[in-house]
Amino acid sequence: MIDAFADLRKRLAVMPNFGFRYREFASPILECLNRELWTGPQSEGEIELVGSWPRGTAVAGISNFNIIYELPKAIGENLQRGWKQELEATLMSLEHVLRRQFPDTTLDLATHSLIISRIKPAPICIAPVIRLRNTELARLSADEFGFRQPMELDPSYRALSQLDSIERENYAMICKISRLWKATHKVPISGFLIDTLCLHFISQAALRKKPEKYQDCLLRDFFRYLADQEPRQTSWSLPGSSEAIHRSGAFEPFAATAYSIAQYALDQAAGNEEKSAKSAWRHLLGNYLPPA
Repeated sequence: MIDAFADLRKRLAVMPNFGFRYREFASPILECLNRELWTGPQSEGEIELVGSWPRGTAVAGISNFNIIYELPKAIGENLQRGWKQELEATLMSLEHVLRRQFPDTTLDLATHSLIISRIKPAPICIAPVIRLRNTELARLSADEFGFRQPMELDPSYRALSQLDSIERENYAMICKISRLWKATHKVPISGFLIDTLCLHFISQAALRKKPEKYQDCLLRDFFRYLADQEPRQTSWSLPGSSEAIHRSGAFEPFAATAYSIAQYALDQAAGNEEKSAKSAWRHLLGNYLPPA
């Protein structure tokens, strides 16, 4: 069989890696928040990049920057004493602060984050966090009692560390190619959920330890895995973590179609119909693949 993704791997490899420059891109947002929120000896909140860029699954031009931003101590203490209404009021206040300089700022109360879309080279998602009395960071999630849960920066790092080098390479590439499919077909699934489900998948995939030339078959199997998810299931947890990642829509029908197209492409390649196989992959992944 041909190595269907050889050229795609090369293109992804030379795409810009913006992860190490996130402070530069986020600086106007951080300056706005620091100016409004921080006073005294410490004049700014600590930030940290989390998500697909440090995880190695980001694609330039598709993946957002996900940044956690530490709120001042006084705000954190107030939130720890408060209720859910206090949390929402704080988030709405942060949205108001950002909107004065960034009118496209939106507040996502489901994830307790603020998204600024028109920042180049990619939208920036700010997740405010507070520091607990035991010095641990906590996300701004609350139940009716105002409980704050200590957080890990990214629980997936621990699960990824248990994969060997070939498994990690296959995992990262399948996540990246799945993002191309998501962007091409407007699939209602978040990048975080792609990465989460791929972690579950890669731990038991028959081809997980195969070399990179088998990644087209591995991607086909991942589409089948996505298609077989229970449509009534609303959330999934990362391996080894209780953190819930919620669905944003019905992705299973898209995945079932993608599985059929991938299987057709593999069958065409097996019959030495290389042009037809490449056309099928291009239909699946759009302009990210060159014409057949």
